Amino acid sequence: TLGSDGFLRITQLQSYYQFNLDVNRTALPNPLLVPGKDRFSFVTDPNRLKRIEIPFYRTGIIEGTVFLQRDGHVTGQGGLRLIIKGVTNDFEEVVRNFSDGSYYVMDMPPGKYTVEVDPLQLGFLNAVQQGGLLEFEVQSLSEGDFLEGLDIILVPAAQETGAVFRQEPFEPAQ
Repeated sequence: TLGSDGFLRITQLQSYYQFNLDVNRTALPNPLLVPGKDRFSFVTDPNRLKRIEIPFYRTGIIEGTVFLQRDGHVTGQGGLRLIIKGVTNDFEEVVRNFSDGSYYVMDMPPGKYTVEVDPLQLGFLNAVQQGGLLEFEVQSLSEGDFLEGLDIILVPAAQETGAVFRQEPFEPAQ
């Protein structure tokens, strides 16, 4: 039963038995809340109440857009894989952006991160990410952290490196 104090009380459990629990995150009233552990176990004691505290923290949400710069025009580039890696934690996620180039990610634990466009796809576009990896930090705030404007600009590979490519006319060997 769920008491008015917010505690969930489970009675009539078998003594000395190990119970494995999974936290159902979809049942939480706030989508920004994330348990410290999604799965845990405990062993029941006979004729005793056992208090089990599950720490929750608020996560962050990031959003931005991937732009492609060609011939002086900047447009949103969709269908790309973005690799998000934690610098200060072991978070790693690959997300796809939308057709207009925008993307968002929820449930980001506090910490420092990098975002990069999949290098294989950059090769197909013959482009590079301007300024290299995009770095940001999700802070541990009581209301959660919302980071907007994490935009990535892709430029032609020759423009970023300063290299000049000259195509010579093809002459067949004699």
